[in-house]
Amino acid sequence: MIINRQARSTRRTNKIRQRRVEHSNDGKKVKTRRCSVASNTPPPVMVRGIASGAAVSVGGNYKKNRRRIDVALNVTGAEMRLPSLPQVHIGWRVISFALLVVLSYMVYIGWNSQDFRIDVANITGLHNITSRDVNSVLGVTGKSIFTLDRLEMQNKLLESFSEISSAAVVLDLPNTVNIAVTERIPVLVWSHDSQSVLVDENGKAFPLRNEVFDQGLYPIIEAQEEPPQLDPTESKQASLEFDLTGLQFAESKLSDDETGRLLSPEMVAAVLLLDEHTPDGATLSYDNTYGLSWKDRRGWDVYFGELNDIGMKLRVYEAIFQYLREEDTKPAMISVEYVHAPYYRLEE
Repeated sequence: MIINRQARSTRRTNKIRQRRVEHSNDGKKVKTRRCSVASNTPPPVMVRGIASGAAVSVGGNYKKNRRRIDVALNVTGAEMRLPSLPQVHIGWRVISFALLVVLSYMVYIGWNSQDFRIDVANITGLHNITSRDVNSVLGVTGKSIFTLDRLEMQNKLLESFSEISSAAVVLDLPNTVNIAVTERIPVLVWSHDSQSVLVDENGKAFPLRNEVFDQGLYPIIEAQEEPPQLDPTESKQASLEFDLTGLQFAESKLSDDETGRLLSPEMVAAVLLLDEHTPDGATLSYDNTYGLSWKDRRGWDVYFGELNDIGMKLRVYEAIFQYLREEDTKPAMISVEYVHAPYYRLEE
C-alpha cells in the first residue's frame, strides 16, 4: 500500500512538472510571435511641423486642427460647445494676388472712367496767343489725366510757340490741367519781304498773330536784306555776362538763347536808341552795306553803319545837321558810319 501511494505521488509530481514546462514553452512562443509581428510592422514616420514646430505623423487619417470654443452658461458647471471652425492660414501668395487684382481694377477705372477725362486746359499768362490755339496744339481734350506727361507738354508748348519763354504745367486730380505761361515782350518789328515778325529785347523773333496791328506801337525796321548771322561764341559770352550771379539759371538759358534768335541784344538796343532820336515820319531800315539808317521825311538819308558807338554817332549827326541848317543847306545824304570820318553829300 505504501509502495502504491509513493508511485502515485511520483506520477502526479511528474505531470505537474510537465504542465509547467509546457506552460513556459507556450509563453515563449507567444512572445516570439508578438516580436515577429511587431518587427514586420514599419514604424510610424515622424516629421517636424512647419507652422507649430510639433512632431506630426504622416499617414493615416489626417485631420486639420479645429478651434474649439466653449461658452459658459449662467448655470453652475454647465457650458455649451459651439461648432468648431478650421484654422485658415493666409500666405503671401494670396495677399500678392489680391493686391494685383485691386491694382488692376484701379488702373481699369482710371483709364476708362469719365471722371478722369480732361475737358480743356486752364491757361494763364496769354496775351498774343489764345487758349484755343494752345489746347489745339496740346490735344488733351478727352484724354485721361493718367496718360499725360507734364514735361512733355511743357516742351511741346515751347517748341510750338516761339513767343512763349517759359511754361509750367500742373496736373490735379481728378481732371484738371493748369498751365502758366510767360510770353515774350516785343520791343520792335522786323519786316522783310512783306513779312513781319516781332522781336524781344534778347533778339528772339516770334510771329505777329494779331491781324490788326498798331504800326506806331513799336519801331519798325524795313530790312532790305537778312540780318547778319550771329556768332555762337559771342552769343554764349553775352549770356554768361548777363547771368554771372546764377550759374545754373545761366546754363539753362544758354540753350534758349542759341535757338530762334534773329538779332543780337546789342543790335536791338541800338535800334531802340535810334528810334528815340528818329524824326517823326522817318522810317528805320537796314542793309548789309550801310547797316542801320533812316529816311528823313525832309528828303535825305542818314547812315549809321555798324552798331558800335551809336551814342557818339548820334551826337556827330546832330552837330552836322545843326551846321547845315545854319548854312541853309539841304543835304542829300549824311553818313556817320565812321565816327572819326563823317561826311555828307549835298543835293545837286
